[in-house]
Order: sequence, then C-alpha cells, then structure tokens
Amino acid sequence: MNIVRRRALGLGPLLAACGGPGPHPAPPPSAGTAAMAGFIELVPDQAHGNVMSVEAVDMNNDSVLDLVVSRGGADAGERNGQVEVLYGPHVVPMGLPCREATPATPALPRWEGCTQAHGCSGRAYSKLAVGDLDDDGCRDIVVGDFGGGAFVFFADKVAQGRCELPAKGVELPETRVVGDVAITDVDADGKLDIVAARGAPSASGMVEPGAYLNQGGRRFAAQDWFADELRQSADVIAVALDGDGARDDVLFGARQVRAAGGSSEVAWGMGYRRSGGALPANGQPFKLAGVTEPEDMPFNVGMVDLSRRGAAPELAVVLSGNWCSNRACFERSLVRTFSWNGQTMQPTTHFGALPAGRWLPGSVGAINADDVVDAAFGRASGDYAHTEGPGWLHLFQSASGSYQQTVELPEAYFIRAIAVADLNGDGAASAGGDVVVGTAGEVGGNGGRIHAFLRCTPR
Repeated sequence: MNIVRRRALGLGPLLAACGGPGPHPAPPPSAGTAAMAGFIELVPDQAHGNVMSVEAVDMNNDSVLDLVVSRGGADAGERNGQVEVLYGPHVVPMGLPCREATPATPALPRWEGCTQAHGCSGRAYSKLAVGDLDDDGCRDIVVGDFGGGAFVFFADKVAQGRCELPAKGVELPETRVVGDVAITDVDADGKLDIVAARGAPSASGMVEPGAYLNQGGRRFAAQDWFADELRQSADVIAVALDGDGARDDVLFGARQVRAAGGSSEVAWGMGYRRSGGALPANGQPFKLAGVTEPEDMPFNVGMVDLSRRGAAPELAVVLSGNWCSNRACFERSLVRTFSWNGQTMQPTTHFGALPAGRWLPGSVGAINADDVVDAAFGRASGDYAHTEGPGWLHLFQSASGSYQQTVELPEAYFIRAIAVADLNGDGAASAGGDVVVGTAGEVGGNGGRIHAFLRCTPR
C-alpha cells in the first residue's frame, strides 16, 4: 500500500498499515486562475503542514467569515501539528475580470496556535470543531490529536466585543487516538461537551467513543459515557437523527461495531439518539445492505448533513476505497445518502450513479441560490490495486429533490477537507457560495495548502 493513498487522508496508523513511497502531487494552479467555470481560485496561505480540516466561521465577532484550519496527520513526517485562523474577508482582488472584484482591506495577521514556538511541537493533530464551550460569547476551537487526547483553544472577549485566541491550548489528556471531535451537550446539563471518535492501537481493535464533560470554569473531565465499541472510527457528527430539528444527537463513523454485551456487526456508523434528556450509553448500528464481512466494508471517512427544514433527517456518508484490501470493498466505495424513516437510516439515491473509488471528505452549503443545501466532495483517482494519480473536486447542486453534478475539476489535489460558505459576503451578487479546499502536500508532511474557489461572474 503506497503512502500517497494514505496521505490523502492522513489517517494511516488509524485505518491501515504503512507502506512504501508514492509520487508527489503536481504544484497547485497559481493564484487568480479560472480553475473552473464560475470560480476564481486563490491561495490565501503559504505552504504549511498538511491540512486535516477546515471550517468557515466568524472567530473574532466582526461579522466576517474566517477560515479555521487544523494541520497535521498521523503519517510519518506529519507530526508538525498546528491550528490556525486565516482571518477574512477573503475577496476577489481588484484586477481580476470578475464583477465580485473588491478593493482589498487590510488583512488581520493569521493566528497560529500551538506551534513549535509555543512548545507544542510534535503534535499529530486531526480534525477540529468550533463552538462556544464556556458561554462567554466567543467561539472556541477543539482539535483532536492522533497521539492521544485533544486540545481546546479558549477565545477571550476583548475591546468592542471582539474575540481573541490564545497562543497555547488546554490539553485534554487521553491515551487513545482521537481522529475527530464534535460539540454537543452530552449529559443535558446545559453546558456544551466534547465527543471524540477514537481509534484502537491496531487496525483490528475496537474501542468506545470518547466524551469530555464540561465541568465549568474551562475544565473538562474524560468520561466513559458510551458503552459500545467501534472499529476504525475516524469521524463524528452532531446531527438531528430523531427528526426534531435539533442537531443534538451524535453519529460516529465506523467499519464494525459491537454493542455492549453483544456480538460484533459490520456497520458504517453508530448513532446515539436522545429521548428527552442525555445521550444514551448504547447506540444503534447503521448497516450497508449485503455487507456481512468486515473487510468488505469501505472506510467511513466523512458524513455531512443534507437535511432540509421540515423534512426527514438525511445524510451523505463518504465511504472510501483508499484502504480496501479486496475488490468487493472497493466496488462499494461511494458517496451514499441515507434518510431517517422513523426506525433507521435507509438508503436513498440522490447522487445517482457515481463511480466507485477513493472518495474523500466533503461538505455542504449554498453553492447556488436555492433553499436546498448543495454538496462538494473530493476523490482521488486510480482504480483498485493501482496507484492513484491526480484527484478531483466534485460539486453537486440540488435540483427538485435530487443532486446534479455541475463541476468535475481534475487537479493534482489530495483533498483532505472542504468547506462551503459565502466568504466575501456578496451572496446577492454571486448567487451562491464559495468553496474552500484543504490539501495535503509532499510525503514529508509539508506543502499542504488552502485553496479558495471564489464565485466569479465574468465582467
């Protein structure tokens, strides 16, 4: 298994065994190129560590979206973890042939947390989540660590109601791998807690999901809240599984699950639905029809919420063939959609006939101007048992309850993270959102970039 296949997600030690070297991706397009119709590509950062996740959030309370990025990964050479904020606005600069072109405003300096200068070198950061954990009106950042545990960066209120992040995070100690985190009120006490997708020391091992309960005063306590065990769980999402519209249930990705006191089952996820209070200790497995052998189950690398207001909860689940050891696993590797039918998550067909392959994490947001969410996903090329080449960015826009692929952008991107948002606040002018892609660079763990595809209406 070559290292490029693993580098596409940075989850190698969590999901698969290490292998030999692979080819390096080609350089990204230069800033300001018309990489795909209707968009201009900008690269707002220099090459740093490989990107694990990216979120578009207003971090300093100035009503402008910023880009929150975690860099790291668990592969060899990637233990140079860093959390950063690329402050907005991110605009189409003057001089480019777009109606959205805007005079540049003085940019705030990029915030960097837990770098080598802060005594935090050697961290293998995974994915992050953003929320106001201490209820002070400022959004905080929590990021998982493949080396074990998580870190929280608590923002402080400063002049004019703005928020400022510290240089160093507060460590939440843990011996087990944390591949992803989410924020929700686990114990229904009114305070936001942290849940973690955890990995076992070996690829075949199983371990309970993690929970850090909010004690107040910026203190969190690790709690053995969930009783089930999951295998190769690398993602978690807070979602409205029960159809009440509140995204306060939790769904962990998996490849195999074992309920407390029961036998193991092949499943793509384990959901925990509230019933008027705290999250339950025991979850509900969600299965893929016809898959009974663990090695035939693709790897769940991402879940995004497609739910529309007033409709049944619906998810897109990204099942990747990156680490499949047999053809049966690879041929089931798709972006699949599931809808809640009152009892379980049943498959739907919104994305139609997509090719099986090395699908990568995605995101949802308003790419067009309608009231139904759109979606973006990455995919590495190469079929089963072949080294992958350049990857793709796929955009899907919703239409009459289904999704139609509008753009397939072939580029040498090894996509790890995607966000969809209106970065420059020009929604009316551009009639849609912008797409942000975080990529991995060279084998040594450097060269990861943020690529912002901003809406561009030709003059």
